[in-house]
Amino acid sequence: MRVMFNNTMQADDQAGISKQVALASVASILFLSFLFGGLAFVFGQNPPAASEKRTAKLPIASDRLELLGTYSKSTLIPLVALSAKAANPLAAIPTADKGNWVKIPSLNVRVPLIEAKSMTDAEVLNSLANGVAMYPNGVLPGQNGNVFIAGHSSGEPWKGPYRFAFLNISKLKKNDSVLIDYHENRYTYIVTDSRVINPNNDKFIESTGKTPTLSLMACWPIWTAKNRTIVEAKLITINPLVNEVK
Repeated sequence: MRVMFNNTMQADDQAGISKQVALASVASILFLSFLFGGLAFVFGQNPPAASEKRTAKLPIASDRLELLGTYSKSTLIPLVALSAKAANPLAAIPTADKGNWVKIPSLNVRVPLIEAKSMTDAEVLNSLANGVAMYPNGVLPGQNGNVFIAGHSSGEPWKGPYRFAFLNISKLKKNDSVLIDYHENRYTYIVTDSRVINPNNDKFIESTGKTPTLSLMACWPIWTAKNRTIVEAKLITINPLVNEVK
């Protein structure tokens, strides 16, 4: 498992530094300031911000996976709604549900989608107690990159009513649909692959990508955290949702 160290700087004894070395250090700082100032001028007043490197631990068990990727602002891709009528490819879909949901028709799964505010254990476990957890890895439904959603496959009663939310995701087959109802839009993904990984060997899940994708994760076998089931899917449709009139 990759470990990131925060090295503690030790104070140097300044008494022995010669005047010549101090002057050379000042000259170097001035030179570097001039150099970087010139580069900023070449690239304009507001040069693009550098991408931020982030890693994030997945919850449950000490041998955890990590999300790995370099995140930048993603662009929403308007895709043709293949499942809608050809005459109106972006047809609105009626729904009686409010809020954000994950729905897997082939497994009869309908569970709230909770946006975890951070990657801390406490926050993620709180999200899992109220549904399934979407990690704040810089990628949202419909954006380039990999949306990552984790759910319980099993659990004790105190883990909440959604402790079996992803009990059967290992049964998903290629081209099965995974529906993400998010912010008044439905994002329809279809399964492309599934696998079981050992977190001792597979430490990282990539979050970057040139197309919109989705990963679902649950511990496996049930009642253990030995392995993880990972289901991969790709986005095929985006449809607006409208309140169903009863």
